[in-house]
Amino acid sequence: MIGDFASWVRNLPPAEGSVHLEKLPGAHRLWVDHPRSRNALGPQMMVQLGELVAALPPGPVIVQGAGGSFCSGGNLDALREHLGEPRAGRVFGGYMHQVALSLRSRRDPVIAVVEGVALGGGAELAMACHGVVAAHGARIGFVQAKLGVSPGFGGGRWLWERVGPLATARLLAQAALTPVVEGPLVQRVAADPVEAALELAEVFSRDPSLSAPKQWKNPSEEELKEATDVHGLDTTVRAGILRIARAAGSPREVALQVELEVFDSLWGGPVHRAALERARR
Repeated sequence: MIGDFASWVRNLPPAEGSVHLEKLPGAHRLWVDHPRSRNALGPQMMVQLGELVAALPPGPVIVQGAGGSFCSGGNLDALREHLGEPRAGRVFGGYMHQVALSLRSRRDPVIAVVEGVALGGGAELAMACHGVVAAHGARIGFVQAKLGVSPGFGGGRWLWERVGPLATARLLAQAALTPVVEGPLVQRVAADPVEAALELAEVFSRDPSLSAPKQWKNPSEEELKEATDVHGLDTTVRAGILRIARAAGSPREVALQVELEVFDSLWGGPVHRAALERARR
């Protein structure tokens, strides 16, 4: 079993893609940069992101993907090659849970600029930010269930804080790619999303309560089961989503721990391996 994820990653062969930081007027921008894969995150990019987040200077932060897409989640080829075995989900999932939590816990606002697509872990990364601004025509998809897994970066909790337990369960179970509209998931849709993100960061800086998590009433078991009653959804994956939705309203650290356990139990399992084989063809 891999111990320290960052140390282990440094021994991997060099890979395409990077995450870097640049200065904007009044903010910093975290660039996720691997356009050929729609900015999918391989292990090296995950560690770069984590190290940059840990060392972010004070002030607002914009998170953006290069080449007209935000992030398409984990790089399936790289993860399959290096972290495809069962129990590996806890290793990189645990690392990315901490990265997302660090973004969410910052005093200064963190705004995601979503262009193109935010898929899977990319959608989770966007939801971990305090606010989301999207370009016209962008789409967000919590498509993990199609790959036989559940959110791996804490996305169930980040969704719960925005839309509540029933919508969280429904979004995760449906695994659909949906166009952005202004609402709980996306605060603004703009022709110039970077400018709009800087404006939103200023608003949140003046009144941090605007980005505070909402509190929600726990639904009944019948309501949760109805929300996840999706044709074709694997029963094991559905059970995991139900467990995440039930726990999402717990204290944040409890909810994230349950979510990581579910992700780890599904990663590298038979349903996940079959989905990865289909995606390879």
